[in-house]
Amino acid sequence: MIYLPEGEGCLSVNRPVHGFVPRYERIKVKAYNIDGQEFIMSLKGYESIVVQHEIDHLNGIMFYDRINKDNPFQLPKNVIIESLY
Repeated sequence: MIYLPEGEGCLSVNRPVHGFVPRYERIKVKAYNIDGQEFIMSLKGYESIVVQHEIDHLNGIMFYDRINKDNPFQLPKNVIIESLY
């Protein structure tokens, strides 16, 4: 897993929200092109974070929902997680 050390932001949120947002480092996304043909994208790093952020929007989840409520800068335990930079 990875996170952005400066945290995430969003044009849908009109205030700064501080904290780490854990994301998967590598993802595969199945989608369809404009002609209806299925394709799969493999993403890693920053691109992976961006796509997960946008898919969360489609599912009604905001980035701040993934921040630890008690300690915004605490990372998940028992999982390997590194800063993207």
